[in-house]
Amino acid sequence: MYYVGICDDSIEVCNYIAEAVQNIPDENVKSSIQTCYSGEELCNYLEDGKPLDILFLDIELIELTGIEVGEFIRNRLDDHRMQIIFISGKTSYAHELFQVQPTEFLVKPFSDKQVVDVFLLAVRLLQKRSGKFKFQNHKDYYYLPYEEIISFSSEGRQVKISTLEDEYRFYGKLKYTGGFAGKFFRYS
Repeated sequence: MYYVGICDDSIEVCNYIAEAVQNIPDENVKSSIQTCYSGEELCNYLEDGKPLDILFLDIELIELTGIEVGEFIRNRLDDHRMQIIFISGKTSYAHELFQVQPTEFLVKPFSDKQVVDVFLLAVRLLQKRSGKFKFQNHKDYYYLPYEEIISFSSEGRQVKISTLEDEYRFYGKLKYTGGFAGKFFRYS
């Protein structure tokens, strides 16, 4: 289940996106949709700890702009996992959007196909981040979500995996970590 947020001050735009997402024929892609009509409403929703995986966010909102909401999500909530898809009738926001690291930018008016395509892109990105690193230590098998792994390092003949809460070791070489050695995986 993917938690999808739509934030636009136009009820028609929110309904259009919600209908396009709900009508995706892929049975493996189920979604729960939360609609907000202002940046303040969305920020309050997120501050209450309610989850969103994918967010369609209008840039030109009434008080808080979509860019300010995006900065709130990335900086104050420290959420870099959420896939933010900006929407606007103007294309002049490229520099400001760069700071928020959006998944995509849709220019109004957009089609059902554009909404579905960018939504499925966001789903694929989330799925890649939710993979697991598999390893064996003695007779035990471990499956660690990539998003929990901070780093891999080599200590003699062992590979050390560091997470925020623990460290794991197994006999092997860094080259067998799938090219992930030395990279950071903390997304949220």
